[in-house]
Formats: sequence, C-alpha cells, structure tokens
Amino acid sequence: MGRETNAAREERLKRGGAWLRAQRTAKGWTQAELARSLDVNQVQVSTYERGAYEVDGELARDIARVFGISQYEAWRGLQLPLPAELSTRRRAVAWALEVMTDKQAEDLLDRMLPQLRAKLRGAKAAADRDRHNRVTRPGSNPPTASSGECSAI
Repeated sequence: MGRETNAAREERLKRGGAWLRAQRTAKGWTQAELARSLDVNQVQVSTYERGAYEVDGELARDIARVFGISQYEAWRGLQLPLPAELSTRRRAVAWALEVMTDKQAEDLLDRMLPQLRAKLRGAKAAADRDRHNRVTRPGSNPPTASSGECSAI
C-alpha cells in the first residue's frame, strides 16, 4: 500500500472527528465535559472533532475507557491506522483480540468459523487427492503397510 495523500489523510481525520463528535453528543456531553474526563483542554477536543489533528494511541485508549467501548472500536471510529508494529496479520489479529470486548470476540468467531471449516475441508480434499494420485499413478508401486497409505493391510 502506498503512502497516504494529504487529501486522503484530511478526509480520514474528518471522519474520525465526526465519529468522536457523534459519540460525545450521544452521551449528551459538551466538549468541556469530555475534555475534563480525558484530562485535556476543550480546545484539543475541538481540534480533534474538526479533524485538524490526529488522536494518538494513548488518547484513543482513554477515549475507549471514557465511552465504555473497546480500544478496537475507538481506533476504528477515530480512523486511526494500525501502528507499524502491528503490520503483520498475526500481530494485528493478536492486538485486535486483546482490545476487543468478549462480545466482539464471540461475534468474530461466529463469523469466522464457517469460513475456517470450509478452508479446512478444502485442504483435506486436496490432501486426499494428492494421496490418491501418488497411490494410483501408473507405474507406481502398490501401497504397503509400511508406507502408511494403506490401512487395510
């Protein structure tokens, strides 16, 4: 993926700011009230909501705590890119699981299980085809008990 353009960054920050404003107004809070609970000043909240500045990871964790949501939801809502140390899929999944609520993890598992089962069925079918092709290939030796490919002997 290429470097983010200035226009794309500005648009992302505006979407993140709009999300923050929507969360705050849904709670019925003023910018000053949110600022007090985050231990920042009201001007900072205003600049984040306008999309003038990007929220850092530490403040995103505080926002999650204040709104009673998972860190994952806060990062997604604020449109924050994953940190560089989470660039591999395995690390990103581990981080997401760490910051998800139990309900979110359960929902994710419910969505993923059918896909994982299908993938395993496909892998098993491919392995069975490969084993069958090795055993029935013309000119090949018949399976023996020691080869592990013939369980009937």
